[in-house]
Amino acid sequence: MRSHFSVAIVLFISMLPVSSPKAWSQTSTKNYETDVVSIDAIIRAYYEVVSGPKGRKRDWERDHFLHHPSAKIWVTNTNHPGNSNIRAMTLSEFHKSSSGLVNTGFFEREIGRQVLQFGNITHIWSAYEWSIEQDGKIGGRGINSIELYHDGSRYWILSWVYDSERPDNPIPGEYKKFAGTLSKGAYLGQDPPGEEPELFAPGVISTGMHEHSSPVFSPDGKEIYWSVFFEFRGPQKILWMKQENGVWSAPEVAPFSTHFKDGNPFISPDGSRLYFESMRPIHEDDSARSDYDLWFVDRTEVGWGMPVHMAEINSGAHDRGVSVANDGTLYFSSARDGGYGNSDIYRSEPDNGQYKVVHNLGTTVNSPGYESWPYIAPDESYILYEKSHISATGVKGINISFKRRDGWTAPAGLGEMINKSGQNRFPMLSPDGEYLFFVSSRALTKAPLTQQPDYESLIEESNKPGNGWGDVYWIDSSFILNFKNRD
Repeated sequence: MRSHFSVAIVLFISMLPVSSPKAWSQTSTKNYETDVVSIDAIIRAYYEVVSGPKGRKRDWERDHFLHHPSAKIWVTNTNHPGNSNIRAMTLSEFHKSSSGLVNTGFFEREIGRQVLQFGNITHIWSAYEWSIEQDGKIGGRGINSIELYHDGSRYWILSWVYDSERPDNPIPGEYKKFAGTLSKGAYLGQDPPGEEPELFAPGVISTGMHEHSSPVFSPDGKEIYWSVFFEFRGPQKILWMKQENGVWSAPEVAPFSTHFKDGNPFISPDGSRLYFESMRPIHEDDSARSDYDLWFVDRTEVGWGMPVHMAEINSGAHDRGVSVANDGTLYFSSARDGGYGNSDIYRSEPDNGQYKVVHNLGTTVNSPGYESWPYIAPDESYILYEKSHISATGVKGINISFKRRDGWTAPAGLGEMINKSGQNRFPMLSPDGEYLFFVSSRALTKAPLTQQPDYESLIEESNKPGNGWGDVYWIDSSFILNFKNRD
């Protein structure tokens, strides 16, 4: 709710006329452009700009960039007898009245959202919670009502108003999608797994959607990226979350993930580049491709840069599933001509920052079937990958091969606890190597019905993880050493 320090804190939004807004965008000199490229981006910035510890000045210039020059803020207040009042403010007036933010500290986080769009106008119902300290006691919750406008090139906040949660005014359950699930600390605050696979972040990462990659973390562990199909084989997007002020943000579509199919992100060991696969056209005016190609974005001072097509190593067939070693050597799977099967694992060493020559890993790893989704150890000592079939060597599911002077060892399946029924794929290790992530379509056993369900409960159940579409699991990775010792 952004803060108006009387009873609690206020959300912020502003109001815009129908005229084309140029005044502030022409006078602003800082790089805030990435804040307004999408709904996720502008709502994230909306909360970030008002949050901070005691004594830290707020970046009101950034706030002005988010809001239309004629934006209007509506500040509400409901006293104990239940009487309500409201008053209108300009954004500058709001800033002048918000000295309490700096004097006491204030942190506001989104805990749920509903979006309604029509043409260029968007209405956001954004549930929030706030605290004085970043790890402090929750001071209150409420819902921000935010109006957005898209002028063809960017989003603008037109206005916002909020109302606080009270005993007689509770937040509806559908707005608490993330409440109680977004936590502080490493790995989204999840308890570390042991020797058996466990669902990772159910309700946030593992959901009723079709998770179609394992999560990849930035080297410092404060960013996480993964991809999902929002419908089975429907729209595929890369999602991300960020840890700020000790708390993880709600999932958002990554700013570089467009309306084309994007998937399987991988962050380079130094964190400077993110690779992904996409069906987007190479040229902006072309239609979507029928096969996946490899792309990357480089990290800049203001976020990720523009996507770059890896023309030198892409083929006319599917090129997917990048993994990168410490020295920059790139591994991926491809269905290109000249392979040993329907999809093989390839590698390419960097040559002055470019990838020009591609090598097939050979018949020890590859077969007449499908090998895909590799994960290469940072030192290239072993490789994990999926076999989608039973072959003379290896098993269906996730396999491991070790690198030797004379080549790769024969693949070995990771065992029944990993390669259970269904598809088990997309192996990925955490940056510290402590945990193995993978995606499994195994269905969770659920309690039998004891009474006739209603329609709403059936929909709710189908949107939970464990429905057989694919969920993210993680496990302590120390068992991998057993395969190395056995080899």
